[in-house]
Amino acid sequence: MHALLSELERDGFVARVRDPNDRRRMLVELAPAGARTLKRLDSRIQAAQEALLAPLSSADRHELERLLTKLVEHHSQQRSG
Repeated sequence: MHALLSELERDGFVARVRDPNDRRRMLVELAPAGARTLKRLDSRIQAAQEALLAPLSSADRHELERLLTKLVEHHSQQRSG
């Protein structure tokens, strides 16, 4: 985790700052460049999802979401139980 944060900080995406309530802790904040990149990636993800789901009606999309949620919940319970 430290290496990943160091790389993100080096590239200007995040900043580490001391916790004002506990000087031993470091907080990680999203830097302006990170916020811009995240916004751009969110737009790309949205476009990719729209392209993938284009053939499905609204009802089909809801059904797909329901079924995928059911699968995730089932497999999450198996791992924790």
